[in-house]
Amino acid sequence: MLFILLIPALLWGQVHKEVIRKELSFEKSNSSNVFLLANINGSVEAEGYDGNVVILEAQLQLKAKTMERLNAAKQQISLGFLDRYDSIIVFVKGPCGDEDTGISKKGKRQKWYYQWNNCDINYDFNIDFKLKIPNDLNIYLSTINNGDIEVNGINGSLDLHNINGDISASGAKKYTYAHTINGDLTLEYDDTPGPNSSYYTLNGDIKAYLPSDFQAEVTFKSYNGDIYTDFEEIQQQPMMFRKQSEEAVTGIAFKLESRSVISFGGGGPQLDFETFNGDAYLRKN
Repeated sequence: MLFILLIPALLWGQVHKEVIRKELSFEKSNSSNVFLLANINGSVEAEGYDGNVVILEAQLQLKAKTMERLNAAKQQISLGFLDRYDSIIVFVKGPCGDEDTGISKKGKRQKWYYQWNNCDINYDFNIDFKLKIPNDLNIYLSTINNGDIEVNGINGSLDLHNINGDISASGAKKYTYAHTINGDLTLEYDDTPGPNSSYYTLNGDIKAYLPSDFQAEVTFKSYNGDIYTDFEEIQQQPMMFRKQSEEAVTGIAFKLESRSVISFGGGGPQLDFETFNGDAYLRKN
């Protein structure tokens, strides 16, 4: 039994911990300001407050089998900061990044993505973030492994991405884009979410707590899941069909995607819910 307990220490004999604190402010504050934090391994907690700067605390932990590898990790892993006038971007810098930044803009939604390719490192790193965010700031938060994303009391738009973990938000009021692969989504709203809000999990449930006067057109799609609600003023609408283009060998191919449509409270902004293995629950707050 003692030998089993010692296995982690044998694998990661050297450990380094440090706390990074920083305050970040925008060159010009306005309603379009965005704070973006792209983590890789670790959790992200964000809490709104009545202030005008972002207060960041990052708990960094490095593990390696030898001191030589640990020293390499200390040299290679750090936080990167980009100031884009109306946006502040925080990301993890490492040996696998693109053009020494590790992050770049791409995709249809023109969001920031990591460019960590052909990465072969012989140490482990984890960064847990705790943030205090001005109440009305728009935020984009993401992580990949070893942590959840938790947001509380932020009134701006929420763009939340995870791969192996949960996403939760409370006190939300505006547009929300919350997507994870292996995890649950739990969202509590003070107001009806903004138009075109999108919620997705591959393996997990979606739980949305909404105001009693909630009005929306809700679309739902799932392979192994159902949608449940305790709202009474609902009406099933005709199925929605979306045409999606796909690259094919012979050119552009089109397929039709079908979604159930449910009108809540007489209808309102369109909100999209989708799971693969999981259910969606829309409940009164």
